[in-house]
Amino acid sequence: MNKRFLKVAAFSVAIIAAYTLFSSLYVPPMKPEEPPSLEAVHAVGVEGLISLGEKVFKGKGACALCHNAAGRAPLLDNIMEAANTRIASIDYHGSAKTAEEYIRESLASPSAYVVPGYGMAGDELTSPMPDVTTGAIGLSAQEVDSVIAYLQRLSGVDVTVTGEAGGIDVSGAIEATTDSEGAR
Repeated sequence: MNKRFLKVAAFSVAIIAAYTLFSSLYVPPMKPEEPPSLEAVHAVGVEGLISLGEKVFKGKGACALCHNAAGRAPLLDNIMEAANTRIASIDYHGSAKTAEEYIRESLASPSAYVVPGYGMAGDELTSPMPDVTTGAIGLSAQEVDSVIAYLQRLSGVDVTVTGEAGGIDVSGAIEATTDSEGAR
C-alpha cells in the first residue's frame, strides 16, 4: 500500500508540474490597467466616459475575459438591440424597461435574464457572471455608467448615459456630441 501511495503522489506531482509549466509558457499574464481618475473623465465629457468604460471593460471589470470570440459569454458588440429583444422575451424576469436599464441590471443582477446556452451547467436560469458592483470586482456607479456608455458606442447608438448616477455631470458634453454627430 505504501508503494501505491508513492506512485499516486509522484503522478500527482508530475501532473501539477506539467500544468504549471504549460501555464507559465503558454498562458499570457493579465495585467489590467487602472482606470483614469474621475476628474479626467469630467474634463473630457462623454468621450472620456466612453474611454473610461473601455478601460474598465478590458481591465478592472474583467468583462473581456468572457465576452469575447471564444464563446464563453455572449458578444456585446450589438447589445443595445439584443437588450430590447431580451426585455420583450417571455423568459425575461427583470424590471428593466430600456436597453440602458437592462445593461445596468445585468451588471448587478446577471440572473434576471440568462441568454439561452450561457447559464450554469445544469441550471440555465442562473448566470455564471458575478454581480460586478460588489465583491472582488466592485465597480462604482461611475464605472458602471462608463461601461454602459462604452457598450452604447460599441453598438452604434447614441450615448444616453449622463454619468449622473455616479456623480459625473457630462450631460452638456453628451448633447454637444449628439448635435455634432447629427451634423455629419
